[in-house]
Amino acid sequence: MKMATKTVLLIISLCFVTFILILYGIGAFLVKSCYKIDECEYCYDVINDTAKHNAAVDVLLCACQKARANDYENNSLNNEIIDMYKSITGNTGSTKDICEGRKPLMKYK
Repeated sequence: MKMATKTVLLIISLCFVTFILILYGIGAFLVKSCYKIDECEYCYDVINDTAKHNAAVDVLLCACQKARANDYENNSLNNEIIDMYKSITGNTGSTKDICEGRKPLMKYK
């Protein structure tokens, strides 16, 4: 191969590697996800299952405060609480049971 061809291939290879490293760096900063119910929002690192569970519990606790303050009359909020609770525990229950502690809701350490 000619020297110019080798140089061009080397430059292209370096650009490709640099591009991959930049994407990796961006991805490292964007590996967060969030749970949100109404105005309650908690984020977690997607690679940390404990943080994911605890964020869901925090969102439920916050949403429960809002539900209690409204005497559990906001059906949309109630349904979101019930859905979130089911997604993290696999169990169902009424919003009132979930928010008043008759259904277990625990954070991991």
